[in-house]
Amino acid sequence: DHLAPRLSYLLDLRGPSVPVNTACSTSLVAVHLACQSLLHFECDVAIAGGASVAVPAKSGYLYQEGGVLSPDGRCRAFDARANGTAPGSGVGVVVL
Repeated sequence: DHLAPRLSYLLDLRGPSVPVNTACSTSLVAVHLACQSLLHFECDVAIAGGASVAVPAKSGYLYQEGGVLSPDGRCRAFDARANGTAPGSGVGVVVL
């Protein structure tokens, strides 16, 4: 919960710094809040993003029949052969 304010401080940014934690939808909610702030003229520029980093990284892959994980460990988003997801880490930021 301290990452957003800490980054704002380190980058000498002004204005609200709002940490968001909504599980899988954090980045989407952050972008929505940034868009709302822009639409209501609360700011001229907004930075929104999210991160999901597994620390320490776990090794191995546990597939269970009927679960959300892919049997072969591959995530094929937007593919007709898609049959599940695979865990991973990632970070994304947009400037609006």
